[in-house]
Amino acid sequence: ILGRLAGGGLLQHVARRGWQVPTFRMADMDAYIDVRETLEVKALDLARPRIEETEIDRMLEGNRPKTARASRIDNDLHGYFIACSQNRYIESFFEANGRFYRALFDYATLSSRAMALMAGQHVEILENVKARRWARARAALAHHIRAQKPVMETMIAAHQSKP
Repeated sequence: ILGRLAGGGLLQHVARRGWQVPTFRMADMDAYIDVRETLEVKALDLARPRIEETEIDRMLEGNRPKTARASRIDNDLHGYFIACSQNRYIESFFEANGRFYRALFDYATLSSRAMALMAGQHVEILENVKARRWARARAALAHHIRAQKPVMETMIAAHQSKP
């Protein structure tokens, strides 16, 4: 189990010492976001011929609030574009590096405000994909990935201010 967690980037093995949770560094997150943006936008480009409208509709439904107060988010679009890209190198990057940051980003979007913001960005991406407005979909996806940095910074500041 520890080896699987380490393989997903959630733990690090320290020789002759044991295991530790990776240290969070803002510079590492910035670098991850840079590479993630590049690879996910490329994955979207490669995925175009294999995108199914029924899947887009399902993900749109998963990101639209059921009521005015109940925000919800469905992150499946990221994995869907990556899988549809059929590029094993892109898939490999996210398998090796994605779990740690995905866990952090998911934790950071627990607030209803952040969740509503991210879900709205997902809807924008998906509506542009559905309408085959590829330049807009690419721009919305890149913006969405970049928008996660201030959400993370807010979460980190909130945790650092706690005793």
